[in-house]
Amino acid sequence: ILFAPLILVAAMTGALGATTALGAKLFFYSRLAHAVVYLLGLPKIRPLFWLVGLVGTLMVLAAVLGLA
Repeated sequence: ILFAPLILVAAMTGALGATTALGAKLFFYSRLAHAVVYLLGLPKIRPLFWLVGLVGTLMVLAAVLGLA
């Protein structure tokens, strides 16, 4: 819910750079890993992948706000 609007704002404001790209990659691959771990039935490590996705989202936010 937070990631898609941030990417749209980043695209509209021209805040597309290395930080935005890395944040987007972290978000995407962590969500993919989260789904795989969910399907494998490993609930104890799922929050780790969720946290990595949150870090990616915060990286994009930092780029949008001009902090990165």
